[in-house]
Amino acid sequence: MSTLSRSRTQSAAHPFIRRLPAWVAIPAAIGVLLLVLPFVALLVRLDWAGVPAAITSPEALQAL
Repeated sequence: MSTLSRSRTQSAAHPFIRRLPAWVAIPAAIGVLLLVLPFVALLVRLDWAGVPAAITSPEALQAL
């Protein structure tokens, strides 16, 4: 297969793959961090030893 036909095949297989512009990527990354970091903070502060008792408490079972 020649180089020309190979490059045409590769570009035809993925015609819309382009690098995201920085002016879009930076706000998107900030948005993802604003969503993920509070969730991670909650998981870090969670009392993991008390989770089984909390999810099997009568109040939790009634809510289910």
